[in-house]
Amino acid sequence: MNIYALIDTHVVLIVCGSGVLFFVIRGLIESIRNKSWSSMLGTIESSEIKTNYGSIGEGSISFVDIEYSYVVKNIQYSSTVHLTGALGIYPSVNSIQKKYPIGKIIPVYVKPQFPETSRLKTGVTFRELAFLLLILLLSLTISRDVIVVLLIIGIAVILNIILWIFNRLWKAYAG
Repeated sequence: MNIYALIDTHVVLIVCGSGVLFFVIRGLIESIRNKSWSSMLGTIESSEIKTNYGSIGEGSISFVDIEYSYVVKNIQYSSTVHLTGALGIYPSVNSIQKKYPIGKIIPVYVKPQFPETSRLKTGVTFRELAFLLLILLLSLTISRDVIVVLLIIGIAVILNIILWIFNRLWKAYAG
């Protein structure tokens, strides 16, 4: 194999893998942080199955568009979440819609500092862990080089640390 082609493949893998892993790590960090959010009751306002159609030959994806409302300190907030189903790993969109019917009272997890920010679930989900494992296995399968995979992880972690520092500086400057 040509050495330049091998180097190009590794560079592309490192750049793409670091970028994707960066967002996965950000999601995991946010999931761990929201574990301490306040829990309160909310109400499902709408629960609608929607489908986005791709270009010809790309297929489509269905999801449940759920709008819910909740009250914090006598102020009513509302939020929307899109939940998807997938190929037997996750519940179908029909069962998701049945789980969140209009009018149902549900637990809502609210960020204490910003009550307009909320989630229906807290903590790290199976989907996030599975996606992280898939990326790492895919990286290892493609490169067959542990050093490249460790470099991808390292770059993604460093990017997250830089973003965390930037956020802290921004909060200190703005606040």
